[in-house]
Amino acid sequence: MVPAYDKPSASEKTWLQAPAKNADAESPVGLSSAEADRRGRAFGPNAIADVSAHAFARALEKFWSPVPWMLEARSYSNL
Repeated sequence: MVPAYDKPSASEKTWLQAPAKNADAESPVGLSSAEADRRGRAFGPNAIADVSAHAFARALEKFWSPVPWMLEARSYSNL
């Protein structure tokens, strides 16, 4: 299943535009520590949450639909 596209919020738009507006042309090394700390507090950590499902849960999902249920019912009726 493909996740729906969410439009960026106002704070995300500001964050996306922040490097272009706030970049210091005199500093070729990047952000200062103070600016990095400020952005870290304002926008959160630079990380992506792990939302992957457990392998056992993914395997069980394959059996949670009407077709496998019918196959199981048919195999039990043959016993």
